[in-house]
Amino acid sequence: MKQAANFWRSFLIVIGLSLLLTWLFVHSARLGKTSGQHVKVLAAIHNMKAAEAQLNRDLLLLRIGLVSHYDDINTAYQTLTQSIRDLKQAAKHGAYGNSEQVIVDQVARLHTILQQKESVSEKIKTKNALLYNSLYYFFLSSNVLAAEMNKSQQAYHTHLILLHQLVNKVLRFSQIADPKTPQGRRELSQTFRHFFSMLEHTDNAQIKVQVNLLRRHSELIIKNLDIVDAFLQSTVNATLDRQLDNLKNSYMTHYDLVDGQTQIYQTLLYLVSLLLLFYLIYLFLRLNGSTKALAEANRGMAMEILERKEIQRALSYQASHDMLTGLYNRRAFEERLKQGLLQAQKEKRQHALCYLDLDQFKVVNDTCGHGAGDELLKQITGLLQTQIEIEHLLGRLGGDEFGVLLYDIELEQAKKIAEEICFNMRSFRFNWQERLFEIGVSIGLVMISENSETMEDLLTQADVACYIAKDMGRNRVQVHHSSNAELRQRWEELHWAANIQKALDDNQFQLYCQRIQPLKHHESTDNSAHYEILLRCYDDNGKLLMPGTLIPAAERYNLIGAIDRWVIHEAFRVYHHYAKNQSQLYFSLNLSGNSLNDDKFLDYICEQLERFSIPTNRICFEITETAAINNLQHTAQFIRELQGKGCHFALDDFGTGLSSFAYLRHLPVDYLKIDGSFVHDIAENAVNLAIVSAINQIGHVLQMQTIAEYAENDAVIHELEKMGVDFAQGYGVSRPQPINTLLSIPQMSKAVKSSAKA
Repeated sequence: MKQAANFWRSFLIVIGLSLLLTWLFVHSARLGKTSGQHVKVLAAIHNMKAAEAQLNRDLLLLRIGLVSHYDDINTAYQTLTQSIRDLKQAAKHGAYGNSEQVIVDQVARLHTILQQKESVSEKIKTKNALLYNSLYYFFLSSNVLAAEMNKSQQAYHTHLILLHQLVNKVLRFSQIADPKTPQGRRELSQTFRHFFSMLEHTDNAQIKVQVNLLRRHSELIIKNLDIVDAFLQSTVNATLDRQLDNLKNSYMTHYDLVDGQTQIYQTLLYLVSLLLLFYLIYLFLRLNGSTKALAEANRGMAMEILERKEIQRALSYQASHDMLTGLYNRRAFEERLKQGLLQAQKEKRQHALCYLDLDQFKVVNDTCGHGAGDELLKQITGLLQTQIEIEHLLGRLGGDEFGVLLYDIELEQAKKIAEEICFNMRSFRFNWQERLFEIGVSIGLVMISENSETMEDLLTQADVACYIAKDMGRNRVQVHHSSNAELRQRWEELHWAANIQKALDDNQFQLYCQRIQPLKHHESTDNSAHYEILLRCYDDNGKLLMPGTLIPAAERYNLIGAIDRWVIHEAFRVYHHYAKNQSQLYFSLNLSGNSLNDDKFLDYICEQLERFSIPTNRICFEITETAAINNLQHTAQFIRELQGKGCHFALDDFGTGLSSFAYLRHLPVDYLKIDGSFVHDIAENAVNLAIVSAINQIGHVLQMQTIAEYAENDAVIHELEKMGVDFAQGYGVSRPQPINTLLSIPQMSKAVKSSAKA
């Protein structure tokens, strides 16, 4: 009985010791595991202290002009960023224990301060570039001003001495540390004002121009220096040192506690293991594996939750921001623009929308590669951020296009801000691998008021205004006004460009024809019916639109080629149908300059001629004088190719372009169409009568038949017959009519329509 009791007592002791040993081992293993991260954490904190100290020294050296590049500053930021990663990685391995959340929050604050310092450093680079550019142009303008003073007959000796002193002060100011104090900047500003006041009332216009330019660059020197100095001070003052000390103290407190607990548990573990060595080994192999796996699973689940939250934050940021520049992307910008429009309409507020398009971005991208283009966009973003107040909105709309939304602002103030952006862009120079690029910007400005209609209209209006600014010479601001005729024309062209393909798809185009009548003296052996094919279009309301509304938009937006192909296909289809009953039909079709320059267009004509079995000697193609001259050699080759197949050619609107008779010898055309602006009043206008007569004679000498447009009445036709013009076209002969009505041709079938669309 006693032995049984001892057995059970021993058994219970063994079980108790085993459980205690297991508990001690599990806790010792968990506490000891953090020791492996100790060196990494302390090394990361030490590296951050050293890197920040070096960074602050380099920034202060930058402030006094002793740093000419940013490699050391960039290296310091890389070291700080890598140390942050190491600290976060230590958290993933459970190095902080119960203090994990406190330390993670401290690391997050460190990361926030580091991002702020890095962001301000990027702005310093941009403003430093502007400061160096300002100094460069200041010395350049000083040389030009000194040369102008020397050329002038007036006495500028005193001013030259002052200019020399001023240049030396600026040179010393840019190279020596001591003058860059607030007192030094005030003295420099006073020297600027004194010098400019002495030359304020000079009568020399050239000197006035150079003085104003010098004044502008001197203002930029003071302004950019103050901004750079403020940025440097804010960056150096935003120190990580206190946060790093707090982090180290928090960690060391946790580590000392863990280390003391570890030693106690290890001592107890050693004593108990002497009694139950083999049994503990067995328990260790079974229980430690299970416990360790469970701990790892718990930590993995916690880290997975954190990672999911980080992914959600990252996805939210990516959805609304441009990854390259950090600005709002187009979707987010349009959403803010829509909100601003609602404010303007409901609260009667007034905002301004600026549409910015860089002028030389493609040059940088094509010559230096996409890496240079990305770096340029980052620097331009930094430059724009220093000019746009925080209450306004800046976004990247795509490529090299930016949008600025100015809240609660008048037109003149918005225009001033836009012009200031243009000026700073002109002054900015992009340096890439020892190459300097001058960057400009074209800006379209539109006001947002209670009368504005939709967000899409505002963007389109600003885009059109920006397009006008580019057309007018680039690097300027164009304000959108509804009364501006050119803007209204571009707006209408843009509207029609969006509907041209729809008109082609929906068969809204229609062919008209107008008779070209041989005059009495002209001998016609085949009694052919000669018609010019004209194009008309119906809008959505069934209203007939004339080519003058449609063609300019099609030409500007490169859609005229599709229209030319539709006209050729449909005209040949009509000819094929009509030729069954009438073999004397003669068609003239107009070709645009865009189609003449299309390498595949000649093949398309030949394909359509063969498809519809068109007699080529019954087809005449009309090209304008301007289109022919733009690429004379290519046009002449195009004409010869089709003339070799039997087609004829007419030179249309002759007299309105370059009006040079010399090039006619190089264009083997069969007909010369005299522009109607000279023809319509020859019965009363002797000058136009002489011009038409001269063109007719030259055409006949070159063995071309002549056609007079705008023959509006019998008096004009009589004069044309007297001077020997071969053909007349105009209301005096016949008015344009739908070709299907004139020739009784049915509408195009679905099969043919599909072919035309293709």
